[in-house]
Amino acid sequence: MGLPASPQPPSLDYATPGSDARVLYTREGDRATVVIRRPERRAKAAVDTAADATGQLIFYLIVAGVFLFWTRPIWFWLLIPVGLTLFGLVYGVAWLCFARSARPIVIEMTSAELQVRNLDGSRRNLRLKLDGLYAIYTVSHSAGIWIRRHGEEMAGFTPTPDAAENERIAAFLREAAGLAAGESGGR
Repeated sequence: MGLPASPQPPSLDYATPGSDARVLYTREGDRATVVIRRPERRAKAAVDTAADATGQLIFYLIVAGVFLFWTRPIWFWLLIPVGLTLFGLVYGVAWLCFARSARPIVIEMTSAELQVRNLDGSRRNLRLKLDGLYAIYTVSHSAGIWIRRHGEEMAGFTPTPDAAENERIAAFLREAAGLAAGESGGR
């Protein structure tokens, strides 16, 4: 008598070569989930916002600093801490405002709908019914993932800035939706 055959361990789709370790792919029954952890989103958004908000003001502080350097040099050294303090305050407020960016992006597909939560550009969740779904793909000139449904407008979203990772996500979603890769693959 031999030992009973043990069931095969589940395949680790998220451990495929080239896949980003911060992207987790899971499949349970009719539910497919992609979790994308990008903690740097919050700091980048805060720096971009602070630079946009204070950029022109910092320019004027530099012009005033050059003028003061020639006329009253002692005041020049006061402008540096003022500019840094101003940038730091705006950065701190932006850091608090972008707190949701510290949470992961979650893409969840069930048999009835696709839901994308916590995208960069929108506070609202993207929810799409899967009735009439016929294509999930990426295009070479855009980093986004595009979804086409009969009788509905095309919808798109960009979960990561990496086009190769977005193609892997699109392939995972195509497989979960039961679409053939040749029919709706990258265009």
